[in-house]
Amino acid sequence: MIQIKHKVTGEVMLEVEGDTLQGANLRGANLTGANLYRANLCDAKLYRAGLCDANLGNTSLYRANLRNTNLTGANLTGSSLYRADLRDANLTGTDLSYANLIGADLRGAKNIKSFRCGDFNRESYAVKHKDRVMFKIGCFWGTIEEVLPLIRDKYGVDSYYEKLVTIYNDMLMKD
Repeated sequence: MIQIKHKVTGEVMLEVEGDTLQGANLRGANLTGANLYRANLCDAKLYRAGLCDANLGNTSLYRANLRNTNLTGANLTGSSLYRADLRDANLTGTDLSYANLIGADLRGAKNIKSFRCGDFNRESYAVKHKDRVMFKIGCFWGTIEEVLPLIRDKYGVDSYYEKLVTIYNDMLMKD
């Protein structure tokens, strides 16, 4: 039996049968403020779960179903969301710093945009995080103030890449 506890109070929020959360059916569970740090949630079913303010740092969410999940204010720093289904998820204020989003389905997700640009047409992300937009471009994570000088050094001033990043920054800051 696994106990999922609140990150601040330590109160048991949910008990799950078994010895792992891998593939667990947590559909619709209210896990607001849960401590799931370093949990193995590969293939977990979290459809419509409430994970507001949850600590999911360094968590493996490979192929997890997070569709329509509320992740407002959640910490997903360093987590693997490789091939995760995040369609229509609410990512308002979610910290995705250093998260692996390769192959994640982000269609309809709130407060995140994916785009392709640069030398290798690699997938990049713009994520609204609290009062700023964070960019994931290659192995770089940073703000518009940090990313624009790098783009200008490599592609020149007023490049297509610079314009695209600026558009996504402005778009997400208006939301």
